[in-house]
Amino acid sequence: MSEEKRFAARARLHVIGENIEVQTTSPLKRNDRVLVDTEQGRQLVTLIEDARTAEKPDNDAPMARRLTERDHEQLERMTERESDALSFAKLRANKLNLDLKFVSAKLAHDGKFATFYFAAPERVDFRTLVKDLAKRFSMRVEMRQVGVRDAARQVGGIGLCGRKLCCATHLPSFKPISIRLAKDQGLALNQQKLSGACGRLRCCLQYEHEVYSKALKSMPKLHKKVKTPKGIGKVRDLNILNGKVSVVFDDGEHAVYQADEVERYIPPNQPKGTKPNEPGSKAKAKRRPGSPPPTPKSDDKKVDSGESAPKKKRRRNRNKPKSQEQTSREQSQDATASVAKTQQASGGESTEPRRKRRPRRRKPKTKQTTNDSTNNEPSS
Repeated sequence: MSEEKRFAARARLHVIGENIEVQTTSPLKRNDRVLVDTEQGRQLVTLIEDARTAEKPDNDAPMARRLTERDHEQLERMTERESDALSFAKLRANKLNLDLKFVSAKLAHDGKFATFYFAAPERVDFRTLVKDLAKRFSMRVEMRQVGVRDAARQVGGIGLCGRKLCCATHLPSFKPISIRLAKDQGLALNQQKLSGACGRLRCCLQYEHEVYSKALKSMPKLHKKVKTPKGIGKVRDLNILNGKVSVVFDDGEHAVYQADEVERYIPPNQPKGTKPNEPGSKAKAKRRPGSPPPTPKSDDKKVDSGESAPKKKRRRNRNKPKSQEQTSREQSQDATASVAKTQQASGGESTEPRRKRRPRRRKPKTKQTTNDSTNNEPSS
């Protein structure tokens, strides 16, 4: 008896980006919805590619099957229960004074497992809430905390471009987005226009950043002096995609040139290939306000060859005879240390005489007199 032919494909779970490998017995197509058995129960998944012939059967990949009429009816019932479960969870969270915001709720197709997605600024103790939800719906309950980007992915919406959010349609994972991407593309730094539905910088800023970064390497920097066919001017604006540079001159006139028609201006007193703050250049580095002035360097004596004279090493004379005071001080320290060791070994108190404190000398009190005869001058 010949073995049944199997096909393999990648499928997407409820959350965009969470994909699994499934096996089927029929050649399914992309965007087909099938049922698979997972650790969280039987779930509805969507194929993200056409099924291909499996060379070897994979025992770890779950088997997928098509939906029947009974499965469609069960799917409608689970959708209604998801909305009821989400509203009940919100009410219980308000009564328990939990600082969290529910995003969505997903129930398994067989009704044995439920997953609640929520967003919170800090960690939340939701053990009492989980017990109440499990008792109400008679199923296993799992709580998952997500960030603002994942929350926008599950809720969905329309972006500034007029299309559905990238994270809710095709974006598999999030990459770090910084304001530097907007600066390189010459966009206006308006937080309202650069932010997406989640309140963070839009993910689409990274789509064309590689093209802009390559084009910027062959163009001068903004507000820098350049040498043009008309003379020396300062870069006023850059058209990165067209490769054009707008230059303004000292007399107020401005002109537009191609990027290959202008070149960096190097002052005559600066060596070529160095920057103003490099050691090879003669330009002095600017000092920040409030910083201490640079310490002047000592003028070293130079030899006729032009090299600096080597410093003489100071040698310690170890054979120098010790003075009488040093020898007597060392002998007294050794005697004190030996007495302390013997007293510590015997467990007794130290017999070393204590130093007597010298009494403070008080200044004699002077009597104040009001008699005029205290003056040394003779009275007339």
